[in-house]
Amino acid sequence: MTTLTLCDRKRQTAALPEPGLVVKAPKPSWMALSSGLSPRHFTQPIGVLRRRGADPIPTGWAVVPALNGRTKRPMEGTAMLADSEDRTVNDWCVAHLGCPVAERTFTAGNLSAVYGLRLTDGREVVLKIRDEDARLVACTWVQREMWQAGFPCPEPVTGPLPLGRKVASAETPVPGGGEPEHTDAPRLFAGLLADFVTRAEDFDAQPLLRPAPAWVHWYHKEDGVWPVPDDRDVNLNAERCFATAWLDELGTAVRERLKEVHHDTCVIGHGDWDSRNVKFRDGRPLAVHDWDSVVYEPEVVIIGQAAAMFEGGPTGVGASVERTVAFLEEYQTARGRKLSDNELQLCWAAGLWVRAFNAKKFHLDNFDGLGRGEAETRMRHAGI
Repeated sequence: MTTLTLCDRKRQTAALPEPGLVVKAPKPSWMALSSGLSPRHFTQPIGVLRRRGADPIPTGWAVVPALNGRTKRPMEGTAMLADSEDRTVNDWCVAHLGCPVAERTFTAGNLSAVYGLRLTDGREVVLKIRDEDARLVACTWVQREMWQAGFPCPEPVTGPLPLGRKVASAETPVPGGGEPEHTDAPRLFAGLLADFVTRAEDFDAQPLLRPAPAWVHWYHKEDGVWPVPDDRDVNLNAERCFATAWLDELGTAVRERLKEVHHDTCVIGHGDWDSRNVKFRDGRPLAVHDWDSVVYEPEVVIIGQAAAMFEGGPTGVGASVERTVAFLEEYQTARGRKLSDNELQLCWAAGLWVRAFNAKKFHLDNFDGLGRGEAETRMRHAGI
């Protein structure tokens, strides 16, 4: 069910019967960047409001849908900054950017708090605040190297550097963009990922990027099938019930299949390759976001998770089997080499791990993220 909340420029909210996601941005292109949705997602909710007899949407207010818990959410306690936190951010900007904050242009975030800031000297930056993690230095290094190589992405300005009990980074904003035409999506997403991996081949090894984020971390050492999720405080291995027993069995089988690549050569890639983070404009790449999701994994793992999830969107369901096949074909063309039958199976296994992990989490939200029929088809492709 889509839930809605209105937010005005004074940070006052007017909630509908169910609480939703609050995001404020001064123009539609920035709204899409901050929420992870393309502008087309905002048309229907406004129409629904009108049909429910709501008052007209006032100037300066925004309406944002929250879809199945996957839309990027402001971090609890940080989405609407208190005055003391505003001062902390302002002091950080003075210390590391040489200028105080004139205006906050948007607020968003999922695993991080993300703020659009306009400084008093006219510069605009995107500030990302999250828990300290050894991976972040390597993630930022890769982003800077890719930006310098001409890859479409925001330029890292500074960080990660301490901000209170967390760390913050600043980058240049690249607002706008959206999803490509449906028929072009496999070619464009796969081609851009192949370009990413190819450019990064000459970079130094980045062992600090391991282990990967939870949804790619099939090789974890937890006592059970599933790693600790990074977006909720729950032990998935303790969530045992008849409805998800088959997912536990599936996760076990996929992990066993992927053991073959555990000690394979790793390459640098992106571990959250979908339309929330990869933006296009007029059929051309505009920007890749979320560089905290850079990974250092065997190439088949990077390909497979992207092929399964490149059309995940806000719901996180993922691409269909047919679209996954198309992605894999386009990636091989763009990369200039044909994958062996076994490598293709391992790609399918890596993608199935992400799908199974998400489905296990989504069950807690009473949302069916993976049907048994599709899972069985993907298992056959994976040689399981």
